[in-house]
Formats: sequence, structure tokens, C-alpha cells
Amino acid sequence: MDFHTATSNYISSLSGVRRRGVLSANSQRLYAAYARKASAHFLDTDLSLVKNGRVKAFVESLRAEGLSPNTIVGTVGVLKAIVSSVKTEDGEPVYAQKFDVEFLALPIIRPTEQTCATSADVERAIASGVLIVPFLAATGLRISEALALSIDDAGDSYDPASGTIHIRKTLKTQSAKRSILLPDNFKLWLNGRIPSSGKLLRQTYQQVHAALNAADVPKPHAYRRFRVTVLRRHRMQEDVLRSQLGHSKTSITDQYSYAADDADFLRSEIERCGLGFSLESVNNPTEKSQ
Repeated sequence: MDFHTATSNYISSLSGVRRRGVLSANSQRLYAAYARKASAHFLDTDLSLVKNGRVKAFVESLRAEGLSPNTIVGTVGVLKAIVSSVKTEDGEPVYAQKFDVEFLALPIIRPTEQTCATSADVERAIASGVLIVPFLAATGLRISEALALSIDDAGDSYDPASGTIHIRKTLKTQSAKRSILLPDNFKLWLNGRIPSSGKLLRQTYQQVHAALNAADVPKPHAYRRFRVTVLRRHRMQEDVLRSQLGHSKTSITDQYSYAADDADFLRSEIERCGLGFSLESVNNPTEKSQ
């Protein structure tokens, strides 16, 4: 089978039911984008020929584009999934290539070396009218979670009256299911800049990345790191921080800590820690999110 045909079949399979459930729409879009990137390189190459040498050349082309380590590793991961997706009647891979990570020279993803946004980055985005940046910086949401939000919906939603975000469906992990409170000043600022109903942020991944590039600010996950930094700098209680960010509990003692379930305490912690950036650089509401 050629790579292009296998890619089409792989993308079609993304919407199917899996052992852990159906992939979120945002995950489907991301994996499909990686798959198309690989397909554009390999075209109609027979899958039997997609071996270490050709894949290494592909990795070098991705590096030459200046893509991030996460994107390169993710794209190669999808490439491997495409090659192994063709099965025999017994469920065995038809093309059982073994890919050597060292030979491919894949970049190493080092969390401590990844970009963390600054307050200046956020304020520059506010001045440029890029609403999603302060939203991510104030909530610590993953980009897939933010783009899935609708206003007053039964799924992933934002309640303007209380300034509460509910993550119910777009779950990277089970601990990602949570409710996030916004500081009052940000709730008021945000409510003047969003639609009255429907999708909260009417953008695609591609539109978000284009807007961030135009504003010369970091990529989406840098604002999640920024939020963690702000909350830790203000000594937010650890179980409250993890509940707001959707991180798993790390020890047995965390199972018996109820601070994150105390609504009054949670609200006071959110207000005490604040935003970590200024909203004063914009005096008038920007246009409603597109």
C-alpha cells in the first residue's frame, strides 16, 4: 500500500471508537494535521520503503522548517502509526518496520527548556487584540480545552455570570475534568469581549497560531506554564493548583485534602493570586472573538 492511501485510511479512522473512547475533535484535527504533513513528504511511496533512512531525511526536513520538538516528535509518532495501521486478518502489522530513535536523531523534549510566557508577552497580545492569549494566561487551559468551550453549554463550557469554566469532555487525562474559576477583574474584562452564545473562541488551531505569530508572542502552551508560575509564586496550596490545572494527585495524602472542594477557600485563593499581568493596556473592549 502507498503512504497516501494509508494516510487517508488513518485519518478516517480517527473518528472511530477506541478502547479509551472517541478522540476529541481537537485531537482528531491535530493528528490529521501531522498525518497530512507526513503524506506531503512521502506521497505515493510504498509503505515497505518507509524505513529509517527515509524517515531520518523527513526529520531533517522538519528541523529545517524550524518546527518545535513537540511537533516533530508528534509528526513522526503519527507517521509510525500510519505505517503500522495496515493489518492482516489476524491483526498483525503488514509493515513491521522498527524505527531507531537514535538513528533518526529525533529532538528530545525537555519540559524545563520549553518556553514560559512572561507578563510582557501577555500584555503585548492584549494590546494587539489577541484575546486567546490573556484567556490562556488567566486560566492555564490547554489550547484544545480552550477551543472546545461554548457559553452556558452542557459540555465544555464557560458561565459568564459566575466566571466559571467547566471542562467535562475534552479530557487529556481523567484528572483534566474540573471547574476553573476566573478572578473577578478578569471575568468582567472577558465578558465584555465574548459572544453572548455559541462558541466562546471562534478560531481554529491554524488561526490561533497565525495570530500569535503576527503578535510576536509565544505558542499556546507557554501560557499554561505562565499560569503555573504565577500560582506557585503566590504559594497557592498545591492541591488547589493541581485542581485548577487538571494535574493528577501525586500522593496518598492528596486523596484526603479537601481544600480544592471548599468553594469559599478556592475563590479566595484565586483572588489572592490574581493574574500576574495587567489588563490596563486596553481601555476599550476589543472586537468580539472571531
